[in-house]
Amino acid sequence: MKKWLYFIFPIIGLVVFLFFYFAHVDEAKKAQAIRLEQIAKKDAEAAAAKAALEAKAREDADARAAERKAADEKKAREKQEKWDAEGQKVLDETNRAKSASAAAAKDIARLDLELLAARKLRDQTNEEYLQLLKKVETAKIARRNAELEIQRMTAMIASRTSESALAEPPALPARK
Repeated sequence: MKKWLYFIFPIIGLVVFLFFYFAHVDEAKKAQAIRLEQIAKKDAEAAAAKAALEAKAREDADARAAERKAADEKKAREKQEKWDAEGQKVLDETNRAKSASAAAAKDIARLDLELLAARKLRDQTNEEYLQLLKKVETAKIARRNAELEIQRMTAMIASRTSESALAEPPALPARK
């Protein structure tokens, strides 16, 4: 066999391959360009959709942040109002307690004066009572002394009369 045949069949195969290859390369380049355009369109659409979603998410986040901020401000305002109301309540109770304390202090001062006056009156009454008891005892002693003096005088008069002649009864007439 001839050795050149070993080269011709592969060369013919190579030419046929190159013919189909270059024909296909143009189609492949066109298909690649079309595919790249589609990918670019899809990427652009995806980027636009992503941008739209991000914008919507940003708007939603801003809206939620605004709502949260409004809710926080409302809570803070309510808390401050509650704090102010409780502070006013405490202040009112403090003022009420101070006025009650002042009134109680006035009552205490008045009652102390009344107590002092009552003690003076009690001391004075006790002194008068003791003076009257002293007078009563003195009067009892004077009465007893007077009674003793009367008894002594009566005894003295009785003894003088019994010693006197008039005290003896006259003799009785004799019996017949």
